[in-house]
Amino acid sequence: MSHVADIIEGIKRSMADASAGRVVSHDDAMAEIDTVIEAAEAKRPEEWPS
Repeated sequence: MSHVADIIEGIKRSMADASAGRVVSHDDAMAEIDTVIEAAEAKRPEEWPS
């Protein structure tokens, strides 16, 4: 399958998920992303620049 076809299929799956109500709110998504970032930063060696 071509790269463009993969993108189109992903969009179709996303649209089907949205139609079926399989979604999360923006606030919930951002909270999860923030948690992942904070965990990664906590593991970062101190000598790494911020």
